[in-house]
Amino acid sequence: FSKTEIPKMCNAVKADVKKSLAQGEFFAATTDLWTSGSGRGGGLPYISFTVHYLTPDWQLESHRLETQFCPEVHSAQNIAEFFENMLEEWEINKTDLVSITTDNATNMAKAFEEFADVWLGCFGHSLNLAISKALKLQRVERAVRTCRHLVQGFSRSWKRKRGLREKQAALTLPPHA
Repeated sequence: FSKTEIPKMCNAVKADVKKSLAQGEFFAATTDLWTSGSGRGGGLPYISFTVHYLTPDWQLESHRLETQFCPEVHSAQNIAEFFENMLEEWEINKTDLVSITTDNATNMAKAFEEFADVWLGCFGHSLNLAISKALKLQRVERAVRTCRHLVQGFSRSWKRKRGLREKQAALTLPPHA
């Protein structure tokens, strides 16, 4: 079964997806490198390729076309080669790409230099990096620590919770205790 039927099913699904892709005129692509498992050195490295497009009747279609084991060095050259192979495998023309979104890692930016006019760094990734950096600032750490201490003070004492609720009611504020 695993050597005959599963490959048949896989080929049938792949043919259906290719037929669906043929309806697309322009494509937005995403690709990402990630590690399975705990992330403590025990996970396995993978690379994924996803496309999004509109059908002629304006329905948004999204397909994760590939997720491959990627033990090779995550160099720009290897990433670019993977991407080129996926475009070829799924019969997507480079000229039909209107957007390619990746994280902002140097290897990703370099891998997509050929697509500089359509490459976008992921806003969510940029935001996460900015917030992580801000949370490490001494004055922000101090403010967060103070807020945690304040919340713990109310969480651990029913008397303080009751007092907070009374003050909120007196000020016609919504209860948050």
